[in-house]
Amino acid sequence: MKTTKLILTGIIAVLLCATSCKKQIDTTAEPASENLKASQEGEWKSAYYLGSLISYQRINGQNIFNGDMILTDDQLSASPQKTDVQTEGHGQNNVWPSATIYYYISTNFTTSERSVITSAINDWANKTGLSFVSRNTGTYLRIQRGSANNCTVGYVSNATMNLSDPSAKGIVVHELGHAIGLHHEQLRADRDTYIDVKWSNISTSAQGSYNKITGMNYGGTTFDFASIMLYGSYNGYGAINSSLPTTTRKNGTTWVDPSWSGSKTPSAGDVSWVKTMYGL
Repeated sequence: MKTTKLILTGIIAVLLCATSCKKQIDTTAEPASENLKASQEGEWKSAYYLGSLISYQRINGQNIFNGDMILTDDQLSASPQKTDVQTEGHGQNNVWPSATIYYYISTNFTTSERSVITSAINDWANKTGLSFVSRNTGTYLRIQRGSANNCTVGYVSNATMNLSDPSAKGIVVHELGHAIGLHHEQLRADRDTYIDVKWSNISTSAQGSYNKITGMNYGGTTFDFASIMLYGSYNGYGAINSSLPTTTRKNGTTWVDPSWSGSKTPSAGDVSWVKTMYGL
């Protein structure tokens, strides 16, 4: 009888501890809005974007294109859209009005991480002449911690940047490029003159995410291997074999993602691209 009482007492103690522990975990958890689960396992869909047919993944209610660009439903179309790349800025009117990007950095970043984010913002501001103003009302870019690095493209409602690597400056600079309105360099309409896409090493479902975007305006710039917006040869997005490249130079050589190597800052080509796009 005494043994039974001891067992029951032990069970009750364990249950009480479990309940207490659960309460502690719940109260310290980050807000749901700060934790965007971003798995690469999403439903593949097709639509037109800036005049080109693309494939993208629908993940947690968001349209993820070419790895880290979040496209709004309004930016996608069921049919081709006529785009005048010479007069419509970046293929769409997605530049921020008055060349001013409003942003808010969520409070759940560490002091060191906030310093990296601020440094990345200053790089774009000092080099391009864009204005970055902190605010959390009206239309603004919300910079928050996430389970992946991705960002909306240009001036859109609910503009959002998610960072899983907030201490990696090159990654932050890259995602800010998307927020400004830039796309990936490897998707340029003129890319086939400079690089080869290794279609045989890209899964069938992901191949449409490597289609060239013909409606983009690069402000007269040419393909830039130093661009912070260029994926490395071994980026691995959609790769069948991650040890093999998805892109190479025309001579077969490879390069490292500029956001992970080199200066990890906007290139001269990136700066020219932004200045032309915003008329700076």
